[in-house]
Amino acid sequence: MQDRPEVARPGGGARRGDTPTALLERVSVVLDVFEGGEAASGLTLADVVRRSELPRSSVHRMLEQLVRMRWMHRSGRRYRLGLRLLELGALAVNQDELHATALPVMYELHAATRLVVHLGMIEGPGGDDILYLDKIGGRLVQAVPTQVGGRRPAVGTALGAVLLAGRGDPRMDPAADARIVREGVARVASSAPHGYSCVAAPIGRIGEATAALSLCAPNRHARLDPRVISPLRIAAGTISRALGGVTAPNHARMSA
Repeated sequence: MQDRPEVARPGGGARRGDTPTALLERVSVVLDVFEGGEAASGLTLADVVRRSELPRSSVHRMLEQLVRMRWMHRSGRRYRLGLRLLELGALAVNQDELHATALPVMYELHAATRLVVHLGMIEGPGGDDILYLDKIGGRLVQAVPTQVGGRRPAVGTALGAVLLAGRGDPRMDPAADARIVREGVARVASSAPHGYSCVAAPIGRIGEATAALSLCAPNRHARLDPRVISPLRIAAGTISRALGGVTAPNHARMSA
């Protein structure tokens, strides 16, 4: 029987049978377990093994290699995402045309409404998640528990609702779907006393757009009426036209 060739690993010899694809998939699985706020204080080797369901020896070897590459940081027994990932993430966002186009419009929208502005896009094979690309919010920013680079299930968020609407998605309530298509925005409000409310508009056509803007605020500050919905629509339309190669004329002033 002919031996299978070994594939070199950075920082050490190869394990027989490891292919580049398999290695990348394993590294991706390990990095994915650090999503979510519960990983902010760091995860132990046992935590990562349990969450990833990969062999302990493989996980330990990958974590230590990632530490050497600055993709991970180890403090005592706990691992956290490293600064190199932050650098790469910032580069990816700064090189993204959507983000570059949207950012100045988001600042203008926040100045007009004084509410938290999100830029998000739908992600996942079935549009399962919303990925937050940026967040601007002034004094209210800490009151809305979202984070740049974080994910949330699309269902249940204003960003997700406005991006799933008009597609015949079975997860959408038909009446709510029709209302969003008719109005061009989606609203989601928390019933909790200290919850928050959001309204979102698509960057592009309802049923086709993959990115959206939202305005959010704690319920005690929420004022999601036409005075803020109109600037939101204008902002989303401005970004959409710019991305389509059309120079937007002096767009309407976003005064709330």
